[in-house]
Amino acid sequence: MAVALPALGVAVVTYRDQQEINRSQLEMAQLERERYARRYASRVAFWWESPPLPGPLYGGRPGQMRESRIKVQNRSPVPITRMALLVKPYGGSFGVRDYRLTVDAPPCSVLTIALPALIDDDAFWGERHGHELMLEFADTTHRWVLREGGLEDDSEQYHRYSVFDIQNMAWASEVPDTREAAADCGEGL
Repeated sequence: MAVALPALGVAVVTYRDQQEINRSQLEMAQLERERYARRYASRVAFWWESPPLPGPLYGGRPGQMRESRIKVQNRSPVPITRMALLVKPYGGSFGVRDYRLTVDAPPCSVLTIALPALIDDDAFWGERHGHELMLEFADTTHRWVLREGGLEDDSEQYHRYSVFDIQNMAWASEVPDTREAAADCGEGL
């Protein structure tokens, strides 16, 4: 009995330590799985080449917009498909704009995409609180949303907004003869 109680105490402490080690290993494995899933998506970027400038705010005539273009860069070794640029105003009465891209981004490429002009562009792009830009896309493993705050897995909710949130949907196409090769291609591990 004198030996059994200390042995029980050692066994309990050892058991708790083993549980903590197992939890740590599970957390590390989960982080490694997430990192592995993001290996392609982490190599995608987008930015304005020429942002929309509403006419009255920039000295132009109402309804006259400068052509808006975005660049989409795919530095991964796999194509990026089912792309959409979502634009959500931070305030005001406008809903989300959904620009569906008519092209896939091949591996190691930079595309220039022209956004079509829509009827209320002056008011929409003139929204004084600004806009949140998001690029939805799919790689060979998941569906993703890339926004200013980072990359999010979107596999569970194919599309972030319902049809009731989207004010306008339009098809955006690649500008001919502007495709470039992207440097530093590969997996983002």
